[in-house]
Amino acid sequence: MKTTQPLFLIQLQHRLSSEKAALTEQLAQWLVLGKIIDSNGRLEKVEGERMEQVDLETFKGELNQTNWQEALPVTYFYHAGKVEASLTCVDNRFTQRFLLKKVDFYKEAFLIEDYLQKQLANNGIQAFIRPYEEYLSSNIADLSLRESFDLSHQSLRMMRNDEQEKIVDCSLLPGYDVVTSQRLYTSCWKMWYTTEYFQDIPKQAFLDVQAVHSVTACDDGTLIITLYKDPLSWSHPYNIKSQQLFRFQLGFDQFMNNNGVGLLRDPYTEFMQFKNQRQMLQYQNRYLQPCPKKDAKHFTLRIFDSARGIYQEARHFGQLNVYAFFPFLEAKQERAVAYHQIVPDFTLDEALSVYNYYIQYYLEVYDILETKPTQELVLIFYIPEANQLTLPIEPLQRQLAKKGLRWVRELVPYEYTIISHQKQLKVHFRPSHRFETDKLSWTLPTEKSSKEPEIKKIGWNDYRTP
Repeated sequence: MKTTQPLFLIQLQHRLSSEKAALTEQLAQWLVLGKIIDSNGRLEKVEGERMEQVDLETFKGELNQTNWQEALPVTYFYHAGKVEASLTCVDNRFTQRFLLKKVDFYKEAFLIEDYLQKQLANNGIQAFIRPYEEYLSSNIADLSLRESFDLSHQSLRMMRNDEQEKIVDCSLLPGYDVVTSQRLYTSCWKMWYTTEYFQDIPKQAFLDVQAVHSVTACDDGTLIITLYKDPLSWSHPYNIKSQQLFRFQLGFDQFMNNNGVGLLRDPYTEFMQFKNQRQMLQYQNRYLQPCPKKDAKHFTLRIFDSARGIYQEARHFGQLNVYAFFPFLEAKQERAVAYHQIVPDFTLDEALSVYNYYIQYYLEVYDILETKPTQELVLIFYIPEANQLTLPIEPLQRQLAKKGLRWVRELVPYEYTIISHQKQLKVHFRPSHRFETDKLSWTLPTEKSSKEPEIKKIGWNDYRTP
C-alpha cells in the first residue's frame, strides 16, 4: 500500500474451532470486514510457491471444504484501495491482518475494535492495533529492508545472522514481537490478551502494570491494554519509555530464545519453575516502581498455576542475596555459578562487549550484597570450541584495566580470575558441548539460601501495587 499517510496494522490470532460451521463463519468474517472498509478489491491465494486469484464463491467453497487440521500453510489476500488484508493458517492457528491508512482507520475504528472483541470471544488468542511504522522499526532486522522503509539503524545494536550478514539486534527494541509456545508477546499502542496468556504470566500481573494509559477487563477474561493515548505519538520519548517498561515489568525478555549475543541488560522480572507451580518475581525501587534487579528494594512474588486456579502473592522489602545472581552450586568446588551461552560469530567484535558487560555486571553484585559471599563466584561463558582459540583476551584486559580491574590467568586453560580491591570473580570460557554435562553436577541452593530474597516478608495478598 503506497501512501504518504501513516498506516495502522491490526492483527488478530485465533485457534482452530472444533465446530466446522462456526469456524467457517469466523473465517468468512475476515473478508466481510475487508469489504465493508472497501468493497472494490480482489482475492488471491498463496499456497507454497503457487499464487492464484480466486473469486468470492471459490473462497467460500474452500472455507467449507478444507480440513484445516490437515491443511498445508495457506494465506489468502484481499487487496483494495483502502485496505490490505491477509488470512493465514499455520499449525492449526489463524492470523488475520489488516493494513489501513490513518483516515480509514479512524473512520472505522469502532467497527474494527468491536470485530476484534467478537472474534477473540470465539477461540481467540491475542490481538493488537499499532502504527505500522512503529511495528516495522522494532521488528525488521535486515538493513536493506530498513532502508527501503526509511528506518534508521545507526544507533541500534548490530549482530550477524547465520549467513554472517550484518543485521539489527531487534531483541533490544521496545516493540519487538516475542513468540513462545505459539503465543506472541508484544508491547504496542493497544493490545488484547486472552486467558491463554495467564499460563505464563498471572492475570493480576497484567492488571497491576504501571505507566500505561488504561487496563480494561472484559467479561470473557480478556484484558485490553492501552499504553498511551495518541498512537501517532508512538515515537515520543515518554511513549517509548512506556512501551519498554510494559515489556520489562511483565518479563517478556525471559521468553526469548537465546540469540547468542546476550541481552546486556538487567532484568526487571524473572520466572522460576518450582515443582508444578510457576513463580514470577518482579523488582521494584523504594517507591514501588518497576526497576532493574540490582536496584531493587521491594519485590513482588507471584506463585501461580492457571490450570488449577492457584494464585498467591507476597510483598517483600530488603536486599537480594548472592544466589539471586549466582543461582547454581558446583558442589565439589564449593562454587556459586552464573552462566551465559554466547556465539561470538554472531557478534561484530568476537563477543568482546558481551564479555566486558557481564564481567563488570557480576563484579558489581558485591556492592549490593549486605552479606559477602563465602564461596567462590564463577561466571561461565559457554562458547563454540573453535571460538576458544580466538578469544579477545588482550582487548578485554585493556578494557577491564581502565575500570581498575586486574586479570590473572589460572593454570587451567581458558580460566581466569578478575580482581578489584576486595572483590574477586572467576571467569571460565568453556566449550558449548560441556553445558549439558556440567548442569548435571550443579545443585540449587538450600531453602535457607534460596533464590528468594532473604528479607522481611510482609505477607500474602496484603496489598497491591498502587
